[in-house]
Amino acid sequence: MTTNTFVTFPTTDKETLAVGTARIDFLNGKVTLASGTIKPLVNRSTVYKPLRSVYFNTDQDINVKIYWDDELQYSGLIPAGTFYLKNIVVDQMEITTTASTVFMLIASTSPNGVDIGVYTDAANTARTTATPVQPIQHIGANGSPMPSGATVGDPIHVSTGGAIATTVGSNRQIVGTPTTPVALAASTAIKKVTVTAETNNTDIVCVGGANVLATLLTRRGTPLYPSDSITLEADNLAEVFIDALVATEGVTFTYLA
Repeated sequence: MTTNTFVTFPTTDKETLAVGTARIDFLNGKVTLASGTIKPLVNRSTVYKPLRSVYFNTDQDINVKIYWDDELQYSGLIPAGTFYLKNIVVDQMEITTTASTVFMLIASTSPNGVDIGVYTDAANTARTTATPVQPIQHIGANGSPMPSGATVGDPIHVSTGGAIATTVGSNRQIVGTPTTPVALAASTAIKKVTVTAETNNTDIVCVGGANVLATLLTRRGTPLYPSDSITLEADNLAEVFIDALVATEGVTFTYLA
């Protein structure tokens, strides 16, 4: 069984980021805030493994750049709320804020995101509240309490009630004019979306926030070659945008709501 490593910031509760750019160095386990203050990361592994996914929780939109081995991997807007980036690699990150922002993140060596379980350690606790060191007391949106006799460390048995996604939808979207980002769809509440570049595209499309850009030298977002896919956890299809190098090329997508 594979054991995943989790890296969290801040160490407890949430961090209020001032206006400016904070830099996270996952390699050396430290965060340099916009003020120059340096803070540690939680659960920095002594044996380095590539971090493959990041969970964000923020009360304001933020701009994020993600690097691996000094190469830009992602650049785009992370909307306020909860947001996942999956199937990436990251060892450095820049977070730029334009307003005071309450923020936390969990990065994981799992490409599929943060595992949810009943634990007491900060790294593995499901972040249902701003206090990361408390065991889960309620599971699901229906508020079902921990079963009588259950103890911390027991496995979770999830019912089909609560907030489990029950609607599957799909569609396609194209870019009419390169450098003019297009939202995947009109406002549609979702939990997760998988975006796949059309197999007959002749060049890349990029997926990201409203400022996504496919142009090579100023690229922002995640580039997808024909048939490549990326899965994002987002609140709304209207918050996920695409741009393409070639007009009328685009993507198909499937979402859970």
